[in-house]
Amino acid sequence: MKPEPSTPRLQFGRFVFDVQGAELTRQGIRVRIQDKPLRLLQLFLRRPGELVTRAELQKELWPDAAFLDFEDGLNTAVRKLREALGDAADKPRFLETVPRHGYRWIAEVTAEPEAPALAPAAPSPAAPPPAPRRRWLWPTATAGFLLLAAGAWWLLRGRAVFAFRARDSVLIAAMDNQTGQPRLDQALDGALTVSLEQSDRLLVFPQDRVPSLLRLMNLPAGARVTPAVGRELCEREDIRALIAPGITRAGRQYELTAELIDPSTGAVVRSYSVPAANSDHILSALGLLANDLRRDLGESLLQVQTNSRPLPEVTTPSLAALQDYADGQRQWARGRFQAAVALYRDALHDDPGFAMAHAALAGADCSYIFYAEAACRAQYALALANPARLTAREREIIAANQADDTGQFAQARILYRNYLRQFPDDWTALNDYAHLLRMHGAYAQAIPVYRQLRQVAPDDARNQVELATAETDMGNYGAALAAYRRAFRLDPHWELAGDTNREYGFTLLRAGHPRQALAAFRQLQSNPELRSTALDSEARLDLWEGRLAAARATEQQAILAAINPPPLTLARKHLLLAQIAEAAGDRITAVRQLNLAMVHFSSFGPRVVWGALVGLEWLRLGGVSQAQAILNRIAPLADPHDLEDAGYLRLLRGSLAVAQGRTRDGIAILGLPDPQDGTSVYALNVITLAHAEQQAGDLRQAARWYRKAVGAPQELLGWEPQPRAQSAYYWLARDELALHHPGRAHAALGDLLHLLAGADPGLPLRRQAQALAGQLPRRG
Repeated sequence: MKPEPSTPRLQFGRFVFDVQGAELTRQGIRVRIQDKPLRLLQLFLRRPGELVTRAELQKELWPDAAFLDFEDGLNTAVRKLREALGDAADKPRFLETVPRHGYRWIAEVTAEPEAPALAPAAPSPAAPPPAPRRRWLWPTATAGFLLLAAGAWWLLRGRAVFAFRARDSVLIAAMDNQTGQPRLDQALDGALTVSLEQSDRLLVFPQDRVPSLLRLMNLPAGARVTPAVGRELCEREDIRALIAPGITRAGRQYELTAELIDPSTGAVVRSYSVPAANSDHILSALGLLANDLRRDLGESLLQVQTNSRPLPEVTTPSLAALQDYADGQRQWARGRFQAAVALYRDALHDDPGFAMAHAALAGADCSYIFYAEAACRAQYALALANPARLTAREREIIAANQADDTGQFAQARILYRNYLRQFPDDWTALNDYAHLLRMHGAYAQAIPVYRQLRQVAPDDARNQVELATAETDMGNYGAALAAYRRAFRLDPHWELAGDTNREYGFTLLRAGHPRQALAAFRQLQSNPELRSTALDSEARLDLWEGRLAAARATEQQAILAAINPPPLTLARKHLLLAQIAEAAGDRITAVRQLNLAMVHFSSFGPRVVWGALVGLEWLRLGGVSQAQAILNRIAPLADPHDLEDAGYLRLLRGSLAVAQGRTRDGIAILGLPDPQDGTSVYALNVITLAHAEQQAGDLRQAARWYRKAVGAPQELLGWEPQPRAQSAYYWLARDELALHHPGRAHAALGDLLHLLAGADPGLPLRRQAQALAGQLPRRG
């Protein structure tokens, strides 16, 4: 049918074109289309079935363009029109190419013409005069109002096709990929998540939680989430809907499919199918499929239209880039960090504007794996440079992650809170926010967030581990151990994870269970990949209890057991050997090990933090010039906006001033400890100030800071500054004795001598403590 010029709406296939509004919709969802492709569509719809020659198109749309510009413009506009319609040149459904001549619209176009106005009947001569026309205004207006109301109802109406409420969760099962292209799986699963998360009504169950839940189901962590497995996951976690997506291929054409499953019954509530003319149209088709799913989960058409942007815009139009990005995410989750970063870079090579890939690379650069702060900032800037390439939700969480990763605590806190007001059940964001609070000393605020996470995910072991760490930081060792044990019951894998095992063991030590701590460390030693980590922990325990010979032998074994250790891991081992030698009074060995700890400094990630730690150890050995050289080296590398960088630089500068005799300057540089600087900087600041005040002769202030250092929580245990906490007992006892507080001196020495009860007989610190004990008056 050829539409009349006055026809307001033209329908072809699943599309409707509003002539007056110049708007194209597919099943009620607006299709974004640029000006030239839109004008082409208008021209073709005016002449369906007719040949529209290239000369006519040039005259109509490119009248002033040079031939080559016209050719490029026409080819581009036709390609974009076909993309919008999901059409293909080789198998057209709408627009046919007539080689060397032009194009022909081949789809049937049906019209929805405006109703003709009703002419009033001519009155007979004997009839009374006609009533005024205004009598017809009321029913006409009523009809218009009813039509408007019906349209508004249709736009605003949202009704789920089964029992699904606002803020319920959906689980996306693994893509049923029948194309022979396995890399599509992760890419399309991730893209479908992005599209669905544009909804304000539903929550997509986080894929990060799936591996631990699979282990609880006695399945491998990487098991495929089939519809059957997905239904069991839904029943365990009270997930109200299951989506089983799929993709098939026939020649160059693809078909995106999905089943919406009610997990409570296993019934397929609705099936979906959207064609894609070729691989370039897969993401657009997937976005349309996601919109259909959102409608059937109760979202109104208006909500979908308002909060729906095409996937190629908010992810990437390059399927290859999306595949590289998805593969990178999977590699990162498996701990293959170098491979993940290489894949992120490959994705950005295909699409330099791929914001999600920039954000992933930024997170990698800021991680403890790479510590490349400058690169991290640059990548975050690129991720947020073009807001159109992200959904509103992604922009907000990336901005929060950026502030978090770059040490802007106050800003990150505000951004996370704003985000969580909108998405209070976002498990990943809640984790990130709680971690931010904990790392910046806001333990009392972090613990309620972890408890909120427990309500969101009661069987999530990772949350219990994080809660245990926060309770440890608060000095609540009993609560911390209870949380660790809950985590290990939920998922025994966590008890044998290297970092968690170390933190659990040192929490046992803080709680007064050294033998249980040793047993925990030795659990890992049968695993070749974790043996070096376990031996490190045992060596630090030996050093803490004064068994220097055992500590040295254990750490030497740790070096031999390390499998291709990164340079920083090896450097940490050399620093520990330097501390063991220093505690034994062996300065020559300590100096040699400190030099080895800086051999590969240029390849380290956290260079400011590491340089400051080594510089502080040089000062303990009296190496002022070496500490000054390190300060000169790291000062230009410090990021002034990063609280941790700024804090460590301040610690080294202040300590160096004290060592150079400028004690009051050093105290001023150090400043008062601030929990917002982070747990490590805060703990080190306390003990460094104690030493500085002691050197300044203010023993009252020194004792105050030493008491804080040796009291709970003992935050220096288990990492590089640990020996400072051990010697703090001795210096506290000396200061208390000088202040005529023999009872307090007795208490500090008693704790130290109890700690060193099994120490090497010739341990210098033990001899010093025994000598000082001899100076104390006997207790009555």
